Amino acid sequence: MENLHDWSNRMQGARLMLIKLYDDDGMTMFVSGKHSKDKVYTRAIVNLIREDLRNVENYLLGTQIGFRKHVRSHKGKLVSCEAYFIE
Repeated sequence: MENLHDWSNRMQGARLMLIKLYDDDGMTMFVSGKHSKDKVYTRAIVNLIREDLRNVENYLLGTQIGFRKHVRSHKGKLVSCEAYFIE
């Protein structure tokens, strides 16, 4: 059994690294083994990671991610969505 303090330190470090890469370099995230080229989906994943350290662990373990609550502009372009883990 892993020490909770060690686990939370590791997950917090991973979360900070992922967020920093996204904010500074405009990195796109991997979704279900594929590279997400759409920034809207990457932003949704980063928001999911920011919510909870367990979400960081699920992302790093490769848990499948789904997307819902799609919002489109009047021209039909995807503006935002929400990411969630499919379990």
